[in-house]
Amino acid sequence: MVLADGVLTPAQSVLGAVQGISVVSPAISKGVVVGVTDAILVILFVIQPLGISKITFLFAPVIIIWLLSNAAFGIYNLAIYDASVFKAFNPGFAFEYLIRHKEEGWHALGGVLLSFTGVEALFADLGAFSARAVRLSWLSFCLPCLLLTYIGQAAYISVNPEAYSNPVYNACPPGTLIYSLVIGILAAIVASQAIITASFQLLSQVMKLSYFPQFKVVHTSKTFHGQLYMPMANWLLMIGTIIIASVFNNTTSLGNAYGVCVMFVTFFDTSMVSLAAIFVWKIPPYYVALPWLIFACMDGAFLSSALTKVPQGAWFTITLAIVLASVFLLWRYGKEQQWSAEADDRFPTSHFVAKSSDGSLKLTERYGGTSLSTTRGLGIYFDKAGETTPIVFSNFVIKLTSIPEVMVFFHLRPLEVPSISAEERYTVSKLSIPNCYRVVARVGYNDEVVTPDLASVIYEQVRKFIIERDGENGHGPVDGAPTSRVSTDSRRLRRRSVAIEDGPDEADTAPVSSASSVKVTNVATDVLYAKAQAAEEGTVVALNADLTLLDEAYGHKVLYIVGKEQMKIKPGTNWVRGTLLSMFLWLRDNTRTKIANLKVPTDNLVEVGFLKEI
Repeated sequence: MVLADGVLTPAQSVLGAVQGISVVSPAISKGVVVGVTDAILVILFVIQPLGISKITFLFAPVIIIWLLSNAAFGIYNLAIYDASVFKAFNPGFAFEYLIRHKEEGWHALGGVLLSFTGVEALFADLGAFSARAVRLSWLSFCLPCLLLTYIGQAAYISVNPEAYSNPVYNACPPGTLIYSLVIGILAAIVASQAIITASFQLLSQVMKLSYFPQFKVVHTSKTFHGQLYMPMANWLLMIGTIIIASVFNNTTSLGNAYGVCVMFVTFFDTSMVSLAAIFVWKIPPYYVALPWLIFACMDGAFLSSALTKVPQGAWFTITLAIVLASVFLLWRYGKEQQWSAEADDRFPTSHFVAKSSDGSLKLTERYGGTSLSTTRGLGIYFDKAGETTPIVFSNFVIKLTSIPEVMVFFHLRPLEVPSISAEERYTVSKLSIPNCYRVVARVGYNDEVVTPDLASVIYEQVRKFIIERDGENGHGPVDGAPTSRVSTDSRRLRRRSVAIEDGPDEADTAPVSSASSVKVTNVATDVLYAKAQAAEEGTVVALNADLTLLDEAYGHKVLYIVGKEQMKIKPGTNWVRGTLLSMFLWLRDNTRTKIANLKVPTDNLVEVGFLKEI
C-alpha cells in the first residue's frame, strides 16, 4: 500500500498545487494543468540520480516558508471573516456532525481524511532524523500551522461558500495568489520527494528480505543509509505517476484512490504496532486491547467510508497493491523452493574430495574416486552462503576433476553501516583442503570491494594470513623477518649446553652433582636442540612453500569462478505449484542477478553451469 502511495502521492500533490493556475486565470484549460503537472513530475524524477543530499538543503526552507505562510493566511482569514470557527478545535463537533448527518456524515469522512494525508510518510524522515526530532517538529510546528490553515479556510468559506472548489488558493489574501502558487508547487515537490525516497527505502528492504528481484541500488549519501536511488524503480514510478495524473486529471477523482491507500496504511500500522507491543515488547494484551480498539475504530470509520469510493477510482489503489503483494509473495515462495533445493547439495568439502594414499587429492568414492589434476593459477570461487562448501566449487570439481593449485572461497557479507575500516573488513581462514582458504569480506553500503584489482586484494589478505598464522604458531617470516620462537628456544638450549660444559654462571645456576650427570645433561640438551632446530627448519620450509605456491599461482593466472544456476520444475509437480514456480522462474530469468552487481572482470571470469530441480 505504501508503494502504491508512492505512485499516487506525487500525482496528487503536484496536480493539487498546479490546479491553482486555473484560479489565477480561469480560461486555462484542464489540458494545460495536466501538461504542466506532467512536466514537473518528469523533472522531479529526472533529478533523482543526483541524490537527495544535493538538493535537500532547499527542502527545510521551502516547507518552513510554506507552513508559516499558510498559518499567516489562516490567521488573516480568522481575523477578517469568522473567528468563531476556532470551535473547530473541539473534537465534540465532529461527533455532533456525524450524529446530525448520519450516513451522509459517514460518507463525508472519505474526504475529511485527505486533510491528514502525508503524515503516513513521516517514517521516511526516520532515515535521517530521530523519532524525537520528528515528534517535536510535528507537534510544535507542523500541526499548529496546519490547524490554523484549515480553520482559516473554513472561516473564508463560511462567508464565501463558492470557494470550496479550491479553498487553498481562493482563500489567499489579496495580492498573494502568485506567491502562494509558486511556494505551493515547491512544497508539493518536497512532499513528493519524501514518498519517493520512502519507496526506494522500502523496496531496498524488501529486496534484502528476498521478497523482490534484485534492482540496482545506489547510495547517494555517505552519511545516511536511507538516502537511496534505484534507477529501475525510479523510472517505473515516473511512468506510473504520469499515467495516473493524466488519466484522473483532477484531485477529486485522484483523492478517492489516494484516500483508500492512506487509510489502509494507517489501519495496518495500528494493528501491527499492537502486535509488536504484545509479541516484541511483551506488554500484556489487556493493556494493548483498549488503545488498539480506540484507534482501530477511528481508522475503521475512515477506511469504511473511503472504500465506498472504490467504483470512483479507489479500485486502482487496491489493484496495484494486490499486484505488488502478489509479486512479493510469489518471489519469496520461489526463493524458498530454490533454497530448499540448494540445501540438498550443500555438504562439507570431505563429501566431495578425499586424500589418496600418496597424499594427492581425488573425488570421493560416491563420485567415482577419480584423481584430481591440478591446474596452475589462483582460483577465486564466489561463495554465496559463506559456510560449508560453495555449490559452484562442488560442481566445478565433480565435472572437471581438476582444481587450481591455490583456491579461495570468497564471500561478501553486507552490513548496515556506511563503511568498514580496512583493518576490520577481511577475515581469512584455512580449510581442510590443501592450499584452500576462505576469505569473508564485511562491507558497508558505501564500500566498493569488487573492483578490477579484487584478485590483488584477496592475494594480499591470504599472504598476510599465512605469515601471521605462522607468527602465532611461534614462527616468524622468512626473509629478514623477526626471530621466531623456535629459533629462540634452540639458541637458549645451545647456551644452556655450553653453560653446563663450562660450569654454572649467574645466568643459569642449574645444580650439577657429578661429571657423569653433566655428560647425561649434555646429551639430552643436544637431542632437544637438534629437535628444535629440525622443527624450525621444517616450519620455515613449509612457510616458504605456502608463500611460494601462492605467489606463483597469483603470478601465473587468476580466475573468478561463479555459478550459473539453471532451474527447472521437478516432474510430477501439481499444476498449481507448477504454475507458481513457472512464474517465479520467468521473473528470475528476466531480472538482475546478485552476480551482476559484482562487476567481475570479464576476461578472468569462468561460469560453471548446473541444473537444479525445484
